[in-house]
Amino acid sequence: MGSKFAGTDVVRGALVVIVAFALGVFVMTKLTADDSSTSTQQEAADDEFADPTSEIRTGQTNKGGFEVDPSLSSQITPPGATTTATPETTTDEMPTTTAAPTTTVIKPKDVNTYTVVVLNGVDGAAGIAGASADILNEAGFQMAPSGNATDRSVEESAIFYAEGFEIDAQQVANVFKAPATVIKPLPADSLAEDQGDASIVVLLGSDGQLREIAS
Repeated sequence: MGSKFAGTDVVRGALVVIVAFALGVFVMTKLTADDSSTSTQQEAADDEFADPTSEIRTGQTNKGGFEVDPSLSSQITPPGATTTATPETTTDEMPTTTAAPTTTVIKPKDVNTYTVVVLNGVDGAAGIAGASADILNEAGFQMAPSGNATDRSVEESAIFYAEGFEIDAQQVANVFKAPATVIKPLPADSLAEDQGDASIVVLLGSDGQLREIAS
């Protein structure tokens, strides 16, 4: 009889152990599942706060209960993202420079490269043209034979020049220290019958100019 009760106690003890083990396994499984769920929820919450643009893009209220303006999505950079600053464009204005005007200096020609003729425009004053021609010849000018002007009643003496010989006419006037007012363009009509192809014509008048060497 004692042996029968002893066997029953052994069976009961085994059952208790088995039940306790099963209960322990169940409790451990439950705790592990709760920890996993809690971790997943925490990570989800962290993601919600870590990327505020996810709520900004949708215009919804994030997990923290804050309403966000969708228009601000372009102004918020998610953590870890790289921002690139847009360089400012500047336009440097080049200073405006004005070129200095070019001055062309016309130099007189060599006096022996063109011809000068002296005409007498005063009736009754023989020899004055030859005398003035000699003065210019001594100054180095190439002289054509002097003669009488068609008009023999000239009052104002003048130095006429062909086109391109104005500065050279000034050289002739300098010999006599004559004013610049005596220098004039050569007229279309000839001043003498034998004027020739002289580039400068000295016409003597009754005013007495262009007859003496400048002192």
